[in-house]
Amino acid sequence: MRPLSSHLLRIGGSAALAAVIVILGLVWIGEVVLWNEFERSLPPDLLAELNKETEALSTELVDRMDAYYSGRIVGIGIAAIALVGLLTGAIVSLIGGRRLLRPLLSLSEVAGKISAGDLSARAPTVLRTTEEVERFIRDFNKMAAAAERLERERRESSAAIAHELRTPLTVLSGRLHGMLDGVFPTDRSDILALLGQVNLLTRIVEDLRLLTLSEAGRLSLTLESVDLAEVVRSQMTTANAIPNMDRTTIATDLKPAPVEGDALRIMQVLQALLWNAVHHGGGTIRVETGSNENAAWLRVMDRGPGLPADEAGRAFDRFWRADDVRGDVGSGLGLSVVQAIAKAHDAEVCYADRPGGGAIFELRFDAARTPSISTVSPQNAQTA
Repeated sequence: MRPLSSHLLRIGGSAALAAVIVILGLVWIGEVVLWNEFERSLPPDLLAELNKETEALSTELVDRMDAYYSGRIVGIGIAAIALVGLLTGAIVSLIGGRRLLRPLLSLSEVAGKISAGDLSARAPTVLRTTEEVERFIRDFNKMAAAAERLERERRESSAAIAHELRTPLTVLSGRLHGMLDGVFPTDRSDILALLGQVNLLTRIVEDLRLLTLSEAGRLSLTLESVDLAEVVRSQMTTANAIPNMDRTTIATDLKPAPVEGDALRIMQVLQALLWNAVHHGGGTIRVETGSNENAAWLRVMDRGPGLPADEAGRAFDRFWRADDVRGDVGSGLGLSVVQAIAKAHDAEVCYADRPGGGAIFELRFDAARTPSISTVSPQNAQTA
């Protein structure tokens, strides 16, 4: 398979050769036609004299022929100039084509490095190139950066998954071996503790399954008319199942908030937000629902430390925890699950600092149902 530069050279050369042949052919045809016209313009005696090639020509015939050839020299000169211009243009086109090909060759080399596993490779910026080529290089580098970021996130996620699974598995293995060896008693409290580790493993696996389905676009929902206020009321009856809930007070302000959604998934969102508020906020937690002509929302607010401004954008990343709570329990997947469920509903989940201290997490169903995940401040957040 020939390189593109070779094809370009062949095409350019063939085009130039074809143009030269056409010009020379037109010149030759023109010469034949003009010579015939010249012969027809001669009187019979001069035409007969012209055909007698061995005899000396008369002065009148010589003058007429000189005039004819003087005019033809100009035409031939114009044709020669056209040929030179054509050849010059072909050479310039070939040089320009090779110059345009240079960035493509560079992109091909970088693509080869990326396919070989070097995701840090980037195409160099080319000076004095066309806008289209420059945009193509820029988009290619953005694509390469996105691929590198996804690969880094995949590796970090794999390492985090291994770490999160290792802790409960180590506890289970150690306690069970201790029970078999008689080091630990086999009583109800120990079994409940082990069951708690099993539940943690189950939760991590289920959260990972949900996130995988979300990334594949296969997170199924059973949509129906749901009032967010009723979802909160039903959840409050089982809120005591959340660990450390006995040290927390929940205040509610529930106004009707009708939406089209999956009630079980929305309850899962509320559970994750409450769990997050209990373990990272504490104190009094406030849950609100409401709606207007533009949107319906569910807010969970706490009086914890909140998030630093430079870390707020990472609140929904997998396995991410703020530095001051890294030793806390939990899988670090709760807010990622919230984000995935919100996205599946074409809803928005966002974080904002609560006035007076604390955090606000809001699930907002826009009337236009525009899917968006952001960290902008929730609208109309109350300070109570």
